[in-house]
Parts: sequence; C-alpha cells; structure tokens
Amino acid sequence: MFLNNIDYLVIAAYLLVLVIIGILLCKKASGSLEHYFLGGRKLPWYFLGFSGMATWFDVTGTMIITSFLFLLGPRGLFIEFRGGAVLVLIFLLAFTGKWHRRSGCMTAAEWMQFRFGKGKDADAARLLTAIVSVLPILGMIGYMVKGTGLFLSMFFPFEPNTCAAVLLAIAVLYTMMSGFYGVVISDVLQATLVFVAAIVLGVIAYNLIPNSATISALAESVTGNTNWTAFRPTMYAQMPPGSEYDVYRNLGMAAFFYLVVAVIVGGSSGAEPRYFAAKSDRECGKMNILISWLISVRWPMMMGLAVMGLVLANQTFTNMEEVSTTSEIIRSYFPDLAKPDWHQLTTRLVTHPDAFDPTLIKALEESLGGEWANKLPLIGFEGIVDPERILPAVILDLVPIGLRGIILITIFAATMSTFDSTLNAGSAFIVRDIYQKWFRRSAGKRELITASWITTMAFAIIGFFVGIHFSSINEIWDWIIMSLTTGLFVPGLLRVYWWRMNGWGVAFGLAAGGITAVTQRILIPDIAPWWKFLLVATIAIVATILGCMSTKPTDRDTLVDFYKRTRPFGVWGPIRKWLTPEQKTYIQEENKRDLISLPFAFLYLITMYMLPMQLIIHRFDAFLWTLPVFILSCLVLYFVWWKNQRQDRDMQNEPDLRHQ
Repeated sequence: MFLNNIDYLVIAAYLLVLVIIGILLCKKASGSLEHYFLGGRKLPWYFLGFSGMATWFDVTGTMIITSFLFLLGPRGLFIEFRGGAVLVLIFLLAFTGKWHRRSGCMTAAEWMQFRFGKGKDADAARLLTAIVSVLPILGMIGYMVKGTGLFLSMFFPFEPNTCAAVLLAIAVLYTMMSGFYGVVISDVLQATLVFVAAIVLGVIAYNLIPNSATISALAESVTGNTNWTAFRPTMYAQMPPGSEYDVYRNLGMAAFFYLVVAVIVGGSSGAEPRYFAAKSDRECGKMNILISWLISVRWPMMMGLAVMGLVLANQTFTNMEEVSTTSEIIRSYFPDLAKPDWHQLTTRLVTHPDAFDPTLIKALEESLGGEWANKLPLIGFEGIVDPERILPAVILDLVPIGLRGIILITIFAATMSTFDSTLNAGSAFIVRDIYQKWFRRSAGKRELITASWITTMAFAIIGFFVGIHFSSINEIWDWIIMSLTTGLFVPGLLRVYWWRMNGWGVAFGLAAGGITAVTQRILIPDIAPWWKFLLVATIAIVATILGCMSTKPTDRDTLVDFYKRTRPFGVWGPIRKWLTPEQKTYIQEENKRDLISLPFAFLYLITMYMLPMQLIIHRFDAFLWTLPVFILSCLVLYFVWWKNQRQDRDMQNEPDLRHQ
C-alpha cells in the first residue's frame, strides 16, 4: 500500500534541498521587514506570477476539486466558482491588483491608513483588519492540515494528523529562515513541476479510455451520475444521497450563488504581498496573465486524476454495495464514531490490524476480500467511494513508479509553497500592524524578525488544532469561503467604491463579521453554505453602514489624495469635483476599458480551464464549441485591455482645484 524505499529517499532529498535553500536565504531575508515580507520589492514580475499561481495551488484544494470532478465531471468546475476556479483573478487582472499596488503599502491593514488617513478611525480599521484577517489565515492553515494529513497517510504508515504535523513543522522552519524570498523560490519550483505532472496525468487519463461513451458508462456505474460528460451548467446534478455533497445537487443555484460571492470577494481583492511588491501597473498585468496560464494547467491535471479515479474505483470494487456494507460494518463496531475521526480509525485498521477485535478484521475480509487493507482507504464515512482520497489513491495505484516520484514531489512542492506563503502573510499582519504599530514602534530589525519567527510558529500550532477538528476538507473550505471570508470582504468592498466609507465603518463591519462567523461555526455549524453567507453578510453590512453613517466622513484631502493615486470607479462624485477636467477624462477612460474587459476576462479564464478537460474526456464536439469563445475573449482582452496597459501615471503632483 505504501511507497518503496526509493520513493522515500527522493522525498527526503527534496525536503533537505528546501531546508538548504532556507539556510542560504536566511541572511538576505533578515535584511529588513520589507525584505522578509515583500522580497525588498525588487522581485521580477514573472517570479511574482509564479508565486501568485502557487497561492491557489495546494494539495488540499487539488483533492477537493478532484472530488467534484470525480462526482460531476467537467461541471464540477461550476461548484468551484466558490474559490477553486480563482474567479478573483479576473478582478485582479482588470483593475484591483494595480489599484492596490499604487498605494506603496506592505499589508492590507497598513493600506487602511492610506485610505482613511491618520485619525483614530484609520487606526481602528487597520487594527481590526489585522485581527480579523488572522481568522481566515488560521482557517486556511487548518484546511491545509486536514488535506495534507489525508494525502500523506496514504503513502506513509502514520495517522493523518502525524503526517500533517511533520510537514507543517518543515514548512515553519523553511518560512522562518527564508521569508518571502523562500516563498517565491519554492513557488517557482512548484510551478515547474506542475507542468510536468499535468502533462503526464493528462496523457495517461486520455489513453485509459477510447471515447466519451466509455467514460460516461464508467462514471455512471461508479458514481451513479448519468450525465457525467456534460460541460454546460444544469439546474440539477446527481450527487450521492445522504452525503455532505448532496447540498450541491441544486447545481444551477449553487453556481449562481458562488458567482455572486466571487464578485463581492473579487471586487475587494488586491491587498496581497505580490501586488504590493510589483514594480508598475504594466508588470501587474503581466503577472496576472502569467498566473492565469499557470493556474489553468492544474485543471487538466485534476480531470486526469478524476478519470483515473473512476477507473481505479471500478477495478477496486466488484460493486458499490460492498463499499456501503463495509462502512456499516465499521460503524456498527464503533457506534459513537464521528466523521472527523473516520480517517484516523481506518488508517489504524490498515497499519495496526492486530490492535482491533479479530471479528472486525474477519468481517472486513469477508466484505472486501483478502485485499481489504488496500481497498479500505477508498471507503468514506457515508458508505460511498471517498472522493477526497481519489487523488492519493490514483497516484499510489495507477501512476508508474518512475513517474510517481515526479507527481509526489509536485504535490509536496504545492503543499510547501502554500503553507509558507500563508504563514508569511499571517505573520506580517501581527508583526507589522499590531506589534510594531501598537507596542514597539522603536523595535529594531532583529527584534522584528524574531517576532516574525514566533508568530509563524504560533500560527502553525493554532492552525493545526483548527484543522483536526473538522470532518472533511470540503467542510472547512466551505466555512472559510462562506462565513469567515464574507466577514472580511463585505466591508472591504465599500472601502474601494464609496467615498463616504470611513475607518469606523470598516472596523464595525469587520468586528461584526468576524464575531458572527466564529459564532456561526460554534452554534449552528451545519447550515447550508448560502445561509452562512447571508447571515454573515447581512450582519456585516448593517454594522458597516451604521458605523460609517454615525461618524464623520474621512478628511477631504485624504480622500482626494487616495482617489488620485488609486483611481477606482464607483460612487466618488463629491471627490471627483476636486480634479481637473484632464484628470477626470484620463480616469474615466481607464475605468471604461477595465469594466469592458471584465466579462471577457471571465470567459477567457473559464474556457481556458474547460478546453483541456474536454479533450481528456474525448468531448471533441464540445471542444469545437468552446474554442471560438476562448479566441474571441482573448482578442477583446488584447485590444481593449492589454494594448492600453500603460506605466503608472503619478497624479500626486499634478495641479488640482482643492485650494483654488
């Protein structure tokens, strides 16, 4: 079931190389906080592009997206409008990335003072942003811990939590030593390996099936889905009844809802290290195009894994009844077993069968046959083939030994790069926006770097315990996106597009949203995703408006300075009157181009994901329908957006009418 000694040596060698890189970069990263968190703002755009791709590529996300593709086929893409499809990228590409780059800030919390000035409301907004931003970062670490443990326990003779703890410890050591430089270096390495893995898995999957009819019949026998090869969104989809995935059977409603959420999240995006670190607007554009190309590669990779998963499940089980029967047997022996403990238990059954009741082991042999230990990891708590374990099972059983090492190193690189970038971002909030701002303004370089190390370790420890208390990676991702992130982005949206928004509005909205998200998880954890979103969004928006309208507006000169530098569209009429006619025209033209490009950026991204997936499942007819849409969207983006990308124009010293 597990790896051979050569595989273990290759993995150990890779992790050793990462540690050596961290040691070599330690001195460079310790030059200052700007070097530690932003690479000194001197990294080229293509390095930042690799880093951007890695932010959205991790083993946990790959496992959950593969799960939906395994269950639904290409239509699984529409459920991943909630995050895995990275729709936020179209906003970053069109305008939000360059808007935030123009600030010259280091963190999203520091940006609040750029937006609201030097008053108490700006301080409150910065402090609450730093505090509340910690919550989704801890959630993300927990999310990665959950997925990493499930993945690695398929390859190593240890329980999921043990596997996750070891890799997290390595990531902490690497991040502490190398800072943002190490984040980018590991991201470049990961992106290179992903290309190799995507090609390998795509070719293997394509050659496994002769035509689309074959894969359709195979998918129906394994998942019960009779419309698996469809690529257009439908109102309803077949999902395993009684499972946590059943909530997504209303596919049309889920896709529309997640699209709305993506607009809210995307419209307020951009306050990220790689955009603060970019050198110019034009380099922001180059970086986002590169990210889109790189991130699209993982979709054929995951579709290949899903197809191979169907083949593996069909080969492993005589029929799907033995899957449900085995689950019932185990739960009858452990009637109090909760879903979060399922994988821990099944891993112990495989690795230490002598520690359990012999009658249970005999029952498993009667249900699954002599190879029960190899089959058991694929069985889920609800009595279905566990979609979240398809990825590691396929790598273990269907990828040839020579290629398996490449795939495994790719997954390790993805996991490491996401761990280190998340830890780095979380540490920046605590050190820059809380410790240095409120407690130690005079702290020296060495003290601040030491504080960064301590907070990195603290994030890792707390995030680990968050992860082990969730039942599945789908559950924790759903809570992060629908609840935690909503509390951040609802007030964040208004701060960019409405002149009347002030720091108190942001502070009230963030506090209310963060408290509601945590309370929801504690008191009503099992409500549907849309109710989580509506609950948190409603409370956050009410608190934001109340906090804003009950306090005085931001200082006019601060708003004019912000608007001239950032140049967003939205409700800025009272501020625009302080600009010259030439400045207004310049900004209007830029905003118009950006808005026209947005829907075509959406089509460009979605069709770029869909085209290779259609090829892998032999849907050549669908490919010929999708290709013209992709070409049209590329042409519009080129002529409307790319040809008009200019170097940033500094309006700060241009004449205006404020003092006339």
